[in-house]
Amino acid sequence: MNSFDEFEYYGDEDNFGENFARKKGNDEFDEGYYENVAATMDVEEFEERVEDFIEDLEFEEALRFTNAFLLYHPYSAEALYKKAYILTGFGNHSEAIEYYDKALALNPVDISVYLGKANSLFALGNFSACRSTLNIALEIDPFDTEVLFRLGVLLEKIEDFNGAIEVFKKILEIDSNFSEAYYELGYCYDFLDNEKEAIKSYKSYLDMMPNNFYAWYNLGIIFSRMRRYRKAIECYDMALLIDHKFSPAWFSCGSAYYSLGLFNRAIECYKEALRYNEKEDVYIINSIANTYEEMGDFYKAIEFYTRALNIDPLSVDALYGRGNCYFFLGKALEAIGDFENALKIEPDDYDIWISKSDAEISACFYDDAIESLEMAIELDIDSSYAFFAYINLMRRIKQYSKLISVCDEYISEGLLFDSYVLLLEQARNYYLADRKNDFNNIIELLKSFYYKEGFEDFRVFVEGTTEEIIDFVFKKTELDS
Repeated sequence: MNSFDEFEYYGDEDNFGENFARKKGNDEFDEGYYENVAATMDVEEFEERVEDFIEDLEFEEALRFTNAFLLYHPYSAEALYKKAYILTGFGNHSEAIEYYDKALALNPVDISVYLGKANSLFALGNFSACRSTLNIALEIDPFDTEVLFRLGVLLEKIEDFNGAIEVFKKILEIDSNFSEAYYELGYCYDFLDNEKEAIKSYKSYLDMMPNNFYAWYNLGIIFSRMRRYRKAIECYDMALLIDHKFSPAWFSCGSAYYSLGLFNRAIECYKEALRYNEKEDVYIINSIANTYEEMGDFYKAIEFYTRALNIDPLSVDALYGRGNCYFFLGKALEAIGDFENALKIEPDDYDIWISKSDAEISACFYDDAIESLEMAIELDIDSSYAFFAYINLMRRIKQYSKLISVCDEYISEGLLFDSYVLLLEQARNYYLADRKNDFNNIIELLKSFYYKEGFEDFRVFVEGTTEEIIDFVFKKTELDS
């Protein structure tokens, strides 16, 4: 309800306007019949007959009859308003505004006409004129709650949520039973991240309108964002009790169960969301796949990721997820293929470059892995994971000189200025694990820091004894930790 009401009619199919209902496809219909009838009608009778058509969903007939009436009563403000109202329903907003203005020229204090005109202006995106129209209506009656409500919704649309809140509060001062104002207050407070007031507002609305599943759903979303997942699930369950086929509630309920680590329940909810969704939804399918992946059921995850890719071959989430599953199953080549395809779509995704490097190392494609890790480091220069993966790969393939030169290049550019802490920690770990060669390789790399400004105490790596170096490493890591 965070927009102006749609033009919808709900009628009783048994209440056709007497003598005025025309069946579709009646070729013998007298085109002049409406004109003859309208000629003898007064405004009150006209309004009753038009309302009959509208209630019976005979909108074209309503317009035809209104046009006929205007032939004999061209200055009827009521008939001009009805024509504008019907045109609004057909989406002919520009033409509708012309007739709203004609009606207002004859009766400039009719609030309903201002509301209709505001609705059309809103639909056309002319929010400034819409606001001016509503303000004129409020000059006529500052306490008209319907006009105030439209103004509040308009302020929401232009994201003046604080202004909208003041308007909705004013409505409730006038009419404390105006339930929709509580609903919109909940929406505004939620947008402003004021969860406490949003929850309070939605609960006030639900006290009056307990069968609105959207409100229960919105309340659940707030609790989910607050990580109160069990409370959120209660709200989603209420929404689904009212409308069992409400797909978004099934999905959000699944996400809440996922966050609680209840993966089987999450999958059940995701599948219900998919079942009641209008079409196959890649996002829902990927969520099912991701849950199976989290459970370690990689074959089932691959099945659903593939299903998602059959719908959208460019789904990066599906390519990345399936690639990870292939990697965990030891299928490095298949994993690399998916990662490469994902990177064609999202070339700056750090995580995909890291995963690609892992698969390439597994496949012994070391040169490719080096390129992937260098890309990852370039994308996130503060990443300790990428940095040490790079170090370990250089060590693994015994390219110590390249390792030192490359890191020295990054250090000189200030890109890895803080990496010495990580290197010191790694040196300590190698020493404790009695991995002397690895320890010595790290020490060689640390020597390069001595020649950079701010690292005078690293002289020990150049001139110190082994015992002094070890002592420095342990003291430094204890201090930094």
